[in-house]
Amino acid sequence: MRRADADNSDATSRFVDPRESPSKSTERVLPRTTTEPTALTELHRLCRENRIYDVERWISAGNPLQMAAGSERKGQATSALEIALEARNHALVLLLLCNGYDPNLERWCPLDRALKSRRWDLLELLLEWGVDPLRISVGDLLDTYNSKLFERFRGLGVDLTAGHELAYALGYHTSNKPLFGYVKHHRDDPKIQKELDAALAHHAKEENEKGVQLCLWAGANPHAAVPDLEYTALTDDKACAKMQIPVPPRGFWAKAEHGQKVRRPGLPDLKPGEAEVIVIHAPL
Repeated sequence: MRRADADNSDATSRFVDPRESPSKSTERVLPRTTTEPTALTELHRLCRENRIYDVERWISAGNPLQMAAGSERKGQATSALEIALEARNHALVLLLLCNGYDPNLERWCPLDRALKSRRWDLLELLLEWGVDPLRISVGDLLDTYNSKLFERFRGLGVDLTAGHELAYALGYHTSNKPLFGYVKHHRDDPKIQKELDAALAHHAKEENEKGVQLCLWAGANPHAAVPDLEYTALTDDKACAKMQIPVPPRGFWAKAEHGQKVRRPGLPDLKPGEAEVIVIHAPL
Protein backbone atom coordinates (compact mmCIF):
# COMPACT_ATOMS: atom_id res chain seq x y z
CA MET A 1 0.00 0.00 0.00
CA ARG A 2 1.17 3.49 -0.85
CA ARG A 3 1.60 6.01 1.92
CA ALA A 4 -0.13 9.38 1.87
CA ASP A 5 1.74 12.39 0.57
CA ALA A 6 4.40 13.79 2.88
CA ASP A 7 2.42 16.99 3.51
CA ASN A 8 -0.13 15.05 5.58
CA SER A 9 0.69 15.19 9.28
CA ASP A 10 0.89 12.22 11.66
CA ALA A 11 -2.54 13.21 12.98
CA THR A 12 -4.12 11.93 9.76
CA SER A 13 -2.89 8.37 10.38
CA ARG A 14 -5.12 7.98 13.44
CA PHE A 15 -7.89 5.48 12.74
CA VAL A 16 -11.40 6.42 13.89
CA ASP A 17 -13.64 3.42 14.41
CA PRO A 18 -17.14 4.18 13.01
CA ARG A 19 -18.60 1.59 15.42
CA GLU A 20 -17.89 4.01 18.28
CA SER A 21 -20.48 6.51 16.98
CA PRO A 22 -18.07 9.30 15.99
CA SER A 23 -19.36 12.76 15.09
CA LYS A 24 -18.02 15.70 13.13
CA SER A 25 -17.98 17.85 16.27
CA THR A 26 -15.76 15.44 18.22
CA GLU A 27 -13.36 14.21 15.54
CA ARG A 28 -10.49 16.38 14.28
CA VAL A 29 -8.95 14.12 11.63
CA LEU A 30 -7.29 16.07 8.81
CA PRO A 31 -8.07 15.23 5.17
CA ARG A 32 -5.98 12.34 3.75
CA THR A 33 -5.14 13.61 0.29
CA THR A 34 -2.75 12.89 -2.54
CA THR A 35 -1.80 14.58 -5.80
CA GLU A 36 -1.14 11.25 -7.52
CA PRO A 37 -4.28 9.55 -8.94
CA THR A 38 -2.67 6.10 -9.05
CA ALA A 39 -2.20 6.24 -5.27
CA LEU A 40 -5.96 5.69 -4.97
CA THR A 41 -6.39 2.84 -7.42
CA GLU A 42 -6.17 0.09 -4.79
CA LEU A 43 -8.54 1.91 -2.44
CA HIS A 44 -11.13 2.25 -5.17
CA ARG A 45 -10.89 -1.46 -5.91
CA LEU A 46 -11.44 -2.30 -2.24
CA CYS A 47 -14.45 0.02 -2.11
CA ARG A 48 -16.01 -1.49 -5.24
CA GLU A 49 -15.58 -4.98 -3.80
CA ASN A 50 -17.10 -3.85 -0.48
CA ARG A 51 -14.06 -5.03 1.46
CA ILE A 52 -14.64 -2.73 4.43
CA TYR A 53 -12.12 -4.41 6.74
CA ASP A 54 -9.43 -3.99 4.09
CA VAL A 55 -10.43 -0.34 3.72
CA GLU A 56 -10.01 0.00 7.49
CA ARG A 57 -6.50 -1.47 7.21
CA TRP A 58 -5.76 0.95 4.35
CA ILE A 59 -6.76 3.85 6.55
CA SER A 60 -4.86 2.54 9.59
CA ALA A 61 -1.72 2.38 7.45
CA GLY A 62 -1.98 6.13 6.81
CA ASN A 63 -2.78 5.89 3.10
CA PRO A 64 -4.60 8.66 1.20
CA LEU A 65 -8.34 8.65 0.67
CA GLN A 66 -8.91 11.30 -1.99
CA MET A 67 -7.35 13.76 -4.40
CA ALA A 68 -6.10 17.07 -3.07
CA ALA A 69 -7.92 20.25 -4.07
CA GLY A 70 -6.81 21.58 -7.44
CA SER A 71 -4.71 18.54 -8.35
CA GLU A 72 -4.64 16.98 -11.81
CA ARG A 73 -7.03 14.04 -12.03
CA LYS A 74 -6.04 12.33 -15.27
CA GLY A 75 -6.97 8.69 -15.16
CA GLN A 76 -9.24 9.15 -12.15
CA ALA A 77 -12.89 9.25 -13.18
CA THR A 78 -14.35 8.44 -9.77
CA SER A 79 -13.67 8.66 -6.04
CA ALA A 80 -14.00 6.43 -3.00
CA LEU A 81 -16.97 8.43 -1.73
CA GLU A 82 -18.71 8.28 -5.09
CA ILE A 83 -18.29 4.50 -5.19
CA ALA A 84 -19.70 4.19 -1.67
CA LEU A 85 -22.69 6.41 -2.44
CA GLU A 86 -23.49 4.67 -5.71
CA ALA A 87 -23.46 1.36 -3.81
CA ARG A 88 -25.69 3.00 -1.16
CA ASN A 89 -23.27 1.68 1.43
CA HIS A 90 -23.92 3.66 4.61
CA ALA A 91 -21.18 1.87 6.58
CA LEU A 92 -18.52 2.64 3.97
CA VAL A 93 -19.59 6.28 3.63
CA LEU A 94 -19.35 6.74 7.41
CA LEU A 95 -15.99 4.98 7.54
CA LEU A 96 -14.55 7.40 4.99
CA LEU A 97 -16.07 10.54 6.48
CA CYS A 98 -15.05 9.91 10.08
CA ASN A 99 -11.47 9.23 8.97
CA GLY A 100 -10.85 12.58 7.34
CA TYR A 101 -12.52 12.28 3.95
CA ASP A 102 -13.53 15.82 2.97
CA PRO A 103 -16.74 15.59 0.91
CA ASN A 104 -16.41 19.21 -0.19
CA LEU A 105 -13.26 18.37 -2.17
CA GLU A 106 -15.36 16.32 -4.58
CA ARG A 107 -15.90 17.77 -8.05
CA TRP A 108 -19.61 16.94 -7.71
CA CYS A 109 -22.01 17.43 -4.81
CA PRO A 110 -22.38 14.21 -2.78
CA LEU A 111 -25.86 15.30 -1.72
CA ASP A 112 -27.07 14.88 -5.31
CA ARG A 113 -26.26 11.16 -5.23
CA ALA A 114 -28.28 10.72 -2.04
CA LEU A 115 -31.21 12.66 -3.49
CA LYS A 116 -31.31 10.64 -6.69
CA SER A 117 -31.24 7.34 -4.79
CA ARG A 118 -33.85 8.58 -2.27
CA ARG A 119 -31.54 7.55 0.58
CA TRP A 120 -32.47 10.06 3.24
CA ASP A 121 -30.17 8.32 5.76
CA LEU A 122 -27.21 9.07 3.51
CA LEU A 123 -28.43 12.64 3.05
CA GLU A 124 -28.53 13.12 6.82
CA LEU A 125 -25.10 11.57 7.20
CA LEU A 126 -23.53 13.82 4.58
CA LEU A 127 -25.06 16.95 6.09
CA GLU A 128 -23.91 15.88 9.57
CA TRP A 129 -20.36 15.58 8.30
CA GLY A 130 -20.30 19.02 6.74
CA VAL A 131 -21.27 18.76 3.07
CA ASP A 132 -22.01 22.27 1.81
CA PRO A 133 -25.79 22.37 1.15
CA LEU A 134 -25.39 25.28 -1.27
CA ARG A 135 -23.71 22.95 -3.78
CA ILE A 136 -26.85 20.86 -4.16
CA SER A 137 -28.59 20.56 -7.54
CA VAL A 138 -31.86 22.43 -7.12
CA GLY A 139 -33.37 20.38 -9.95
CA ASP A 140 -32.56 17.10 -8.19
CA LEU A 141 -33.94 18.50 -4.93
CA LEU A 142 -37.26 19.49 -6.51
CA ASP A 143 -37.48 16.11 -8.23
CA THR A 144 -37.74 14.39 -4.83
CA TYR A 145 -41.38 15.56 -4.44
CA ASN A 146 -40.53 16.05 -0.76
CA SER A 147 -41.83 19.33 0.66
CA LYS A 148 -39.98 18.81 3.94
CA LEU A 149 -36.71 18.72 2.03
CA PHE A 150 -37.69 21.85 0.08
CA GLU A 151 -38.24 23.66 3.36
CA ARG A 152 -35.11 22.30 4.97
CA PHE A 153 -32.72 23.30 2.20
CA ARG A 154 -34.39 26.67 1.76
CA GLY A 155 -33.73 27.19 5.45
CA LEU A 156 -30.08 26.27 4.84
CA GLY A 157 -29.79 29.08 2.31
CA VAL A 158 -30.50 27.24 -0.95
CA ASP A 159 -32.22 29.47 -3.53
CA LEU A 160 -34.92 27.28 -5.09
CA THR A 161 -35.45 29.87 -7.83
CA ALA A 162 -31.83 29.89 -9.03
CA GLY A 163 -31.61 29.37 -12.78
CA HIS A 164 -35.45 29.29 -12.92
CA GLU A 165 -35.29 25.68 -11.68
CA LEU A 166 -38.48 26.17 -9.69
CA ALA A 167 -40.35 27.54 -12.71
CA TYR A 168 -39.16 24.63 -14.86
CA ALA A 169 -40.27 22.10 -12.26
CA LEU A 170 -43.71 23.71 -12.00
CA GLY A 171 -43.96 24.12 -15.76
CA TYR A 172 -42.95 20.63 -16.82
CA HIS A 173 -43.93 18.35 -13.91
CA THR A 174 -47.62 18.71 -13.08
CA SER A 175 -47.40 15.44 -11.12
CA ASN A 176 -45.28 17.19 -8.47
CA LYS A 177 -48.23 18.07 -6.24
CA PRO A 178 -46.06 18.56 -3.12
CA LEU A 179 -44.16 21.29 -4.96
CA PHE A 180 -47.35 23.13 -5.93
CA GLY A 181 -48.50 22.90 -2.31
CA TYR A 182 -45.16 24.19 -1.08
CA VAL A 183 -45.25 27.14 -3.47
CA LYS A 184 -48.83 27.95 -2.43
CA HIS A 185 -47.65 28.36 1.17
CA HIS A 186 -44.57 30.43 0.23
CA ARG A 187 -45.83 32.72 -2.53
CA ASP A 188 -45.34 35.66 -0.18
CA ASP A 189 -41.74 35.43 -1.43
CA PRO A 190 -41.66 37.60 -4.61
CA LYS A 191 -39.11 35.31 -6.27
CA ILE A 192 -41.26 32.23 -5.72
CA GLN A 193 -44.35 34.10 -6.94
CA LYS A 194 -42.50 35.06 -10.13
CA GLU A 195 -41.55 31.44 -10.78
CA LEU A 196 -45.16 30.36 -10.26
CA ASP A 197 -46.40 33.06 -12.64
CA ALA A 198 -43.90 31.93 -15.29
CA ALA A 199 -45.13 28.35 -14.96
CA LEU A 200 -48.74 29.50 -15.38
CA ALA A 201 -47.88 31.41 -18.55
CA HIS A 202 -46.15 28.33 -19.92
CA HIS A 203 -49.10 26.04 -19.21
CA ALA A 204 -51.50 28.55 -20.74
CA LYS A 205 -49.40 28.76 -23.89
CA GLU A 206 -49.28 24.97 -24.11
CA GLU A 207 -53.06 24.80 -23.46
CA ASN A 208 -52.37 22.49 -20.52
CA GLU A 209 -55.58 22.77 -18.52
CA LYS A 210 -54.28 20.70 -15.62
CA GLY A 211 -51.16 22.83 -15.31
CA VAL A 212 -53.18 26.05 -15.47
CA GLN A 213 -55.54 24.83 -12.75
CA LEU A 214 -52.67 23.81 -10.47
CA CYS A 215 -50.90 27.15 -10.88
CA LEU A 216 -54.07 29.16 -10.26
CA TRP A 217 -54.83 27.03 -7.21
CA ALA A 218 -51.33 27.77 -5.92
CA GLY A 219 -51.92 31.51 -6.38
CA ALA A 220 -50.37 32.40 -9.74
CA ASN A 221 -51.08 35.85 -11.19
CA PRO A 222 -52.37 35.49 -14.78
CA HIS A 223 -51.58 39.14 -15.54
CA ALA A 224 -47.90 39.13 -14.55
CA ALA A 225 -45.15 39.77 -17.11
CA VAL A 226 -42.85 36.72 -17.07
CA PRO A 227 -40.08 35.07 -19.12
CA ASP A 228 -41.05 32.50 -21.75
CA LEU A 229 -40.09 29.12 -20.30
CA GLU A 230 -40.67 27.31 -23.58
CA TYR A 231 -38.14 29.52 -25.31
CA THR A 232 -35.52 29.40 -22.60
CA ALA A 233 -35.88 25.67 -21.88
CA LEU A 234 -36.75 24.23 -25.27
CA THR A 235 -36.17 26.58 -28.19
CA ASP A 236 -32.51 27.14 -27.33
CA ASP A 237 -31.92 23.41 -26.94
CA LYS A 238 -33.62 22.57 -30.24
CA ALA A 239 -31.67 25.23 -32.10
CA CYS A 240 -28.41 24.11 -30.53
CA ALA A 241 -29.16 20.47 -31.31
CA LYS A 242 -29.82 21.37 -34.94
CA MET A 243 -26.46 23.13 -35.09
CA GLN A 244 -24.73 20.31 -33.14
CA ILE A 245 -23.87 22.69 -30.30
CA PRO A 246 -23.66 20.93 -26.92
CA VAL A 247 -25.76 22.46 -24.13
CA PRO A 248 -25.09 22.35 -20.36
CA PRO A 249 -27.04 19.77 -18.36
CA ARG A 250 -29.96 20.70 -16.13
CA GLY A 251 -28.83 22.55 -13.03
CA PHE A 252 -25.60 23.83 -14.65
CA TRP A 253 -26.34 27.53 -14.25
CA ALA A 254 -27.75 27.14 -10.75
CA LYS A 255 -24.54 25.43 -9.63
CA ALA A 256 -22.37 28.04 -11.37
CA GLU A 257 -24.31 30.84 -9.69
CA HIS A 258 -23.49 29.38 -6.28
CA GLY A 259 -19.78 29.13 -7.05
CA GLN A 260 -19.72 25.36 -7.61
CA LYS A 261 -17.16 24.10 -10.10
CA VAL A 262 -18.89 23.01 -13.29
CA ARG A 263 -17.57 21.58 -16.53
CA ARG A 264 -18.74 23.34 -19.68
CA PRO A 265 -19.32 20.98 -22.64
CA GLY A 266 -16.70 21.42 -25.35
CA LEU A 267 -17.51 22.47 -28.90
CA PRO A 268 -17.06 19.96 -31.72
CA ASP A 269 -14.58 20.63 -34.51
CA LEU A 270 -15.89 22.77 -37.36
CA LYS A 271 -16.69 20.94 -40.56
CA PRO A 272 -15.93 22.47 -43.99
CA GLY A 273 -18.47 25.19 -44.79
CA GLU A 274 -19.79 25.57 -41.24
CA ALA A 275 -20.07 29.07 -39.76
CA GLU A 276 -17.84 30.00 -36.85
CA VAL A 277 -20.49 32.25 -35.28
CA ILE A 278 -24.18 31.34 -34.87
CA VAL A 279 -26.72 33.82 -33.47
CA ILE A 280 -30.03 32.61 -31.99
CA HIS A 281 -32.57 35.42 -31.79
CA ALA A 282 -35.26 35.56 -29.14
CA PRO A 283 -38.87 35.60 -30.38
CA LEU A 284 -40.51 39.03 -30.69
